[in-house]
Amino acid sequence: MTLWFLEVKRLLKTRFISVIMLGILCLSAWMAYLPVSYVQYAYQDAQGQSVIVTGREALQKIKETRGDQLITVTPEFLANALLQYQEALAQFGNDEGILFDMPDYEYSRLIAPIRNVVNRMREVYSDSKSGLAPNATALSVEDAQNFYVQCRLHLQELMMMEQENHPNARQTALRLYQQVEMPFLIYPGVTTNSVDYETLVIFLVAFGAVLIAATTFSADYQSGADDIQRCCQKGRYTLAFVRLSAVMIILALLFIISLAMHLIISNSLFGWEGTKMSLQILYSAVTFLPLNLGGEQLLTALAGLLSLLAVVASTLWISSQCKSNVSALAVALTVFLAPMIIYIMSNSVAFANWAQCLFPAGSLGLQNAFAYTLWGFQFLHLGNFSVFVPFAIIGIAIVEIPLFIGLTAHSYVKRQ
Repeated sequence: MTLWFLEVKRLLKTRFISVIMLGILCLSAWMAYLPVSYVQYAYQDAQGQSVIVTGREALQKIKETRGDQLITVTPEFLANALLQYQEALAQFGNDEGILFDMPDYEYSRLIAPIRNVVNRMREVYSDSKSGLAPNATALSVEDAQNFYVQCRLHLQELMMMEQENHPNARQTALRLYQQVEMPFLIYPGVTTNSVDYETLVIFLVAFGAVLIAATTFSADYQSGADDIQRCCQKGRYTLAFVRLSAVMIILALLFIISLAMHLIISNSLFGWEGTKMSLQILYSAVTFLPLNLGGEQLLTALAGLLSLLAVVASTLWISSQCKSNVSALAVALTVFLAPMIIYIMSNSVAFANWAQCLFPAGSLGLQNAFAYTLWGFQFLHLGNFSVFVPFAIIGIAIVEIPLFIGLTAHSYVKRQ
């Protein structure tokens, strides 16, 4: 254990590593506030002028006017929201159902609180063939009252379109959707920006982890220190274990601390009740995973941690194979960024999904982030067997962690 603590101390005292870790911690805290800074609220002052506030002041105004508690989206709530939206369209909209020339304070008072639920109604009543959503004016109170029945019908239609040749995938989606809590819950002020910044924090931690881990073995290869260390009593096997475990534990703790700090600050600013908000209101009414916002945050954090450990383990293996820091960094960064480039440039959805799952960093990018797969409809298929992409990402990461640890230890110990 003495050797392990000395290795940890050496890593933490290395200026390059300490600067990266400190930078990640500072950015994690800063990015927890950024989603709040984008919140806007408009109201009419005593002089009749429209005043727009942002950030924490806007959140405070929203909670004062809309309440600081969860709202149950009952059929009655949906019907009233639809009528309110249609009245606003009659006064400020055009024939296409688009609002224009509406005062900012009226929009904040009348439209902003119900915009998401009206959009979810339009979504589930979209045309089953063209996918086009109807205008809010085309919906009726009866449609609002049948919203939850239509949600299940719409999911069946979508899964038939997305997974026509894969009945197992369709059955999985419908089975999971049966567990979704209805009626949905909504919390004033919460936006999708908080999810976007959580994925960005995970990406930054993973990127920093690659920079830290890439030179773990190659640095001593390059300087020649490894030749001396291998001659010591605790060289090879012991040293391989010490370096592997020290780097992985430090980076795992960095991830946990950074993400915990980010989520605590973000949820404290928006309100912890917001973690109970239904994902189906934020993204898609037919998101079939039975999760609320808090569940999404925890599942994304767990998947991020497992993927990070897989990335670190694979980076250590690359480091054990390379003779110089430059080559180790170049190869590690290429492998880290490759799945994100493939996901953006690939014309094949199936190929992009496999790359996202098989690469250790496949779900740590921006557009290909794990969180965005949770409300998608993508499955991996092997014959008649189908698995939902988020489940595949987690399962494959669990396999890759010991695989790359073993490859790293074998590569380092056998190196001549």
